[in-house]
Amino acid sequence: MGFVTRRRFAWGVVAAAIVAALVAGLIASPARAQGDPRNLFFGPTDDLLVDGAAYDGSTPIEVLDANGAVVGVAAIADGFWSVQVSASVGEIHFRIGDAVSATIAPQIGGISSILVTLVSSGTPPPIEGVTPMLVPATRTLSLSAGTNTVGYSGSSAVDPSVIQDALANPSALDAIFYWNGASQSWQSWRPTAPSFLNDLTSVTPNMSLFLIMTAATTIELEVGGYGGGAWNLVTGFTTVTFLGDDGTSTADALASVARLDSIEALFYLDAATGTFKSYRPSGPAFLNDLLTLNRFDVLFVLANGATSWSYPAFAL
Repeated sequence: MGFVTRRRFAWGVVAAAIVAALVAGLIASPARAQGDPRNLFFGPTDDLLVDGAAYDGSTPIEVLDANGAVVGVAAIADGFWSVQVSASVGEIHFRIGDAVSATIAPQIGGISSILVTLVSSGTPPPIEGVTPMLVPATRTLSLSAGTNTVGYSGSSAVDPSVIQDALANPSALDAIFYWNGASQSWQSWRPTAPSFLNDLTSVTPNMSLFLIMTAATTIELEVGGYGGGAWNLVTGFTTVTFLGDDGTSTADALASVARLDSIEALFYLDAATGTFKSYRPSGPAFLNDLLTLNRFDVLFVLANGATSWSYPAFAL
């Protein structure tokens, strides 16, 4: 079962509704719980039908999970209602008083403009059309004064200035550096330098960046999905953005290296202390202090021969 629409909104009307809701402050703040970005459902209160009659404007609009537990209550303001629901809840339906809607499965990070029919008895009409729009997930990182590593998590290439604009305090950025493994040399971008001196001209998805900061601040970056692939590791140092799951043991992560005997060491910069943690596959275990890796951690990989390090796909 699913939601129904008594008529289809033209795209312009849907867009206007979203803007109106945002301006009015209708859209409730996302939950602070960890997990996937929530699906935002919203619509005009005038288009809610409860047992064939118009919604009274005051009875709570509840969201129930498959077990009938209340997992959310919609906010109502300026003629619109809205509620956010995690996709991990599974199928849901709406309830107003004794009347319920058909079920729907929330999308991860979606925005869905819906017109809902609820009935107290019988079977709610099936879904006719819900158009979800994907809202990019974001991550916020704390940066220290000094050198910080940032794995760029966006879904497309951007100018380095976009990284500066993503900072809560853009003026705190002194420079962005990128280690080019092929040439075994640094490329850089400085916001105050003449453009001809900046040889880092594009930041691409999953690129490993080193941000030199004059003061502590935060950066908010989009998180895009990516397909499976492999990092090409060269003789010498290669920078890699780890693309596995959070909390992966370093030993397990290295299992996907084509020739593990080529890897001499991994290094990770702890920006808070300004020191490196390391892991050596063939070294004494008690000397390894880089024991787990998180998605988008930036690593220096020291290899004595060329090889590859594969990574799985990640979808939002």
